[in-house]
Amino acid sequence: AHFICLSSYQLNLNQEATWLAADLADANANPNIKWIFAFMHAPMYTTNTSRGNRTDCITAWGPLFDQYHVDVVFAGHNHLLERSKSIKAGVAVADGVGTVYVTTGLGGAEFNAASSGSPGLFVMTYSLQTLATCVTIDGNNLTVNSITNADGVVRDTFTLSK
Repeated sequence: AHFICLSSYQLNLNQEATWLAADLADANANPNIKWIFAFMHAPMYTTNTSRGNRTDCITAWGPLFDQYHVDVVFAGHNHLLERSKSIKAGVAVADGVGTVYVTTGLGGAEFNAASSGSPGLFVMTYSLQTLATCVTIDGNNLTVNSITNADGVVRDTFTLSK
């Protein structure tokens, strides 16, 4: 697996995109890397309208995530759990074709309810209690579980296969 940490508050997103393109090209050329993950503070796509989509990051990084087949992008900032459908070029596509965006911001503080942003792009939201999101890789299979801390209930799960 290959992990990329990006600054969603970077002052020069184009400079960061240049670095990202080179990093992703190297990762794609490495036959030992099956899975690519990116993570950042503020989500690129969200249902939250008061802390909405980061269109600047979508413009700078979205085409690179599409071109180099980034599997999952994780973010926080918004205090809820939300998972997108597979997204490519800003629209929902079949699983495995685009990138899944997960906001896992239920670590504490006040919780934000989902709202009407990004219509048609999200398959689930949750904002009732704190949780942890766990990723398991088993060769060509990836499973992501979001589990509430208080009772150990899996509130969301999804799998991707290559």
